[in-house]
Amino acid sequence: MKYSGTIKHRGLAIVISMLLLNAVFVLDSMAAEGQILLNGRVKSIDLSTNTVVVTDYESRDFKLSIEDHETIGKFKDGRIKVGDDVNVKYRIKDGKNIPFSLRKLAGC
Repeated sequence: MKYSGTIKHRGLAIVISMLLLNAVFVLDSMAAEGQILLNGRVKSIDLSTNTVVVTDYESRDFKLSIEDHETIGKFKDGRIKVGDDVNVKYRIKDGKNIPFSLRKLAGC
């Protein structure tokens, strides 16, 4: 009977740990909700309308409306150009695909 308290405490610690771990996964999935990930190749860039078309690896075109100046600068100075492979995270806002992360994939 000496160890019964220790076993109860271990069981309780395991249950609490499982609940905390579950809470972390739920919060992580809530943060990712509404985000869409796109990997593909830049097909066209239109700086007059601040739009970019990225073709995914299944040959589907996605028109992205660029709103932030940093990303527009990447296209203006040539850091990202037509033919580059990119990783895009975007949200749909007012019917438009608005990227909040657009990165050129590193090459060899």
